[in-house]
Amino acid sequence: MLSALGFYPVTPGRETYVIGSPIFREASIDVGGGKRFVVKANRVSGANRHIQSASLRGAPYAKGCLDHADIMAGGELVFAMGPRPNEAWGVSDDDRPRSSIDEHLIMPVPYISSGSRVFSDSTVVGLASVVPGAEIRFALSAAPPDGDSPLYSAPIVLRATTPLRAVARIDGRPPSRVLAADFKKVSGGRRIRLDTKYSTQYTAGGALGLIDEIRGATDFRAGGWQGYHGADLDAVVDLGSVRRVRRIAVSFLQNQNSWIFLPERIEYSLSGDGVDFITVAEWNRGATALDEAVRIEEFSTDRVARSARFVRVFARNVGVCPAGHPGAGEKAWIFVDEIAVE
Repeated sequence: MLSALGFYPVTPGRETYVIGSPIFREASIDVGGGKRFVVKANRVSGANRHIQSASLRGAPYAKGCLDHADIMAGGELVFAMGPRPNEAWGVSDDDRPRSSIDEHLIMPVPYISSGSRVFSDSTVVGLASVVPGAEIRFALSAAPPDGDSPLYSAPIVLRATTPLRAVARIDGRPPSRVLAADFKKVSGGRRIRLDTKYSTQYTAGGALGLIDEIRGATDFRAGGWQGYHGADLDAVVDLGSVRRVRRIAVSFLQNQNSWIFLPERIEYSLSGDGVDFITVAEWNRGATALDEAVRIEEFSTDRVARSARFVRVFARNVGVCPAGHPGAGEKAWIFVDEIAVE
């Protein structure tokens, strides 16, 4: 109805109505207090649907918008209509409707500009704010920083598992909410090599995310899982030195409604030099059955009892979603986290 009158609220909550094109020759609104707001569109028709000029309460009106107060004051808004747009009406900067936020009442949370969430030796963490000149204070603890906390001025070197909290401030605005980030050092100096590529959409924090001792939950969107789209998992964990391996366990996620399937084949193998591997456990799961249950399944072997420095985990993707699945024929996913070696 408002658009048919010739104006409508583009941004709900604002008291500004953008002028469009009226379709009624005359309409009257009871605005209370014995007043009426009358909208007239002279010569309006299917052909004459473009505003040529306007007047409000008898005075020329060139603005492309209307304030709510103008309506509530009553009186007449009169449009002169024609077959073509008048490109000289309502075109100045002052007459155009504005859609902008000029008051900055919210302070954005600072962000991490550099550094790895999971690391093996050390990581260098940078902090930044999208607001020029903002002050950032941080704390290397789970408690939020306050006015006495260190002022960030240079990247922070972390050599151990460390929680980090930070806030940004600038004069005239309330402080930002707290940035909370936890940095994890992989225990025992372990490293990992990935011979297949994971999706950049689901990284679990990078390659080290598979050995960071942080487990993914059933919600794959939370960022704890590493995803392989139409690809196998082929990972080699370097223990740093020859160790007596007792147990190997790897967890996989199943969420077939999101095209995430358990691998059709899993194999664990050990090596002393990273070249020649001996298989110590394998699972051949056969044909994939359709199953809507969301679950995490751990494939574990605790009868290894061999010395090795390198542990290889191979998981074969089912390839494509099977017949009967809504995505039949499309690439399937493997979601993996965590590779545990004891």
